[in-house]
Amino acid sequence: MFIHLDPISGVVEPYSSDIQEILKEQSTPSDIYLGSKCFNATVHLRENGAHYQTTPEISGPRGGKPGGYREVRQVTARLLSTNNKIQTSEGWRFSTRGGSPIELVALPINNRVATWQWCALPNFSPDMEDWICYESDVNDNLERAWTIEGNDNFELVIPVGITSKRIIVDRSHAFFRQQDTEISTNQRWVRRILMEETWVSRIRDSSMHNCPDDVCAICICTYTETPMISRRTLPCKHTFHCACLAPIRDKRCPLCRAQFS
Repeated sequence: MFIHLDPISGVVEPYSSDIQEILKEQSTPSDIYLGSKCFNATVHLRENGAHYQTTPEISGPRGGKPGGYREVRQVTARLLSTNNKIQTSEGWRFSTRGGSPIELVALPINNRVATWQWCALPNFSPDMEDWICYESDVNDNLERAWTIEGNDNFELVIPVGITSKRIIVDRSHAFFRQQDTEISTNQRWVRRILMEETWVSRIRDSSMHNCPDDVCAICICTYTETPMISRRTLPCKHTFHCACLAPIRDKRCPLCRAQFS
């Protein structure tokens, strides 16, 4: 049986019976387009079991909906009823359609924590490697605002180098936006997902260890102090925070005045 995990709420659902039959007949690796059966989604089956689902971007008057991504797992069990499920400390358990005893534990989420990330690419990406975790204090501030009852829309401004970023959260959308306070066209997608706590720590530790102990000459902040802020090395080999370079109009290196595009 194939099940999928909503990355926002952490809720687990089995696919419908007709989609189950389609997926069971596929070989791995393969990409299966489900069309109108499932929101024009494509299920990507991989040999290592790291299956996932993507949905296309939808344009609309309020910005539409960006492409979606969620985990997909195959478990050994009969097709279970979505009407008979409970969440326990061990994860999600489903019972059969006939109401027989609960027999399956799927996708434990007891070690998952709410994690806020921004997309490193200008356009929405379903690839997990393109999403960067906010610093712990920013994550805590966002989560604190998120948990306030009735706080459906809120903003948080954070300093980044010599500029600032405004994170705009609107709960009526699955994904949110980050805007540069100086350059309005510099925007990124933002999301809140549930991730394994050890995985989040691993991402942050990796970013810190792979970051050279140099200083951005524009904001005078070391890169080890700002591991989650993207950097850019110019053709002249000088490196700066991308946010610090953005306001430079003449496109010349602040150190050697070499031109860059």
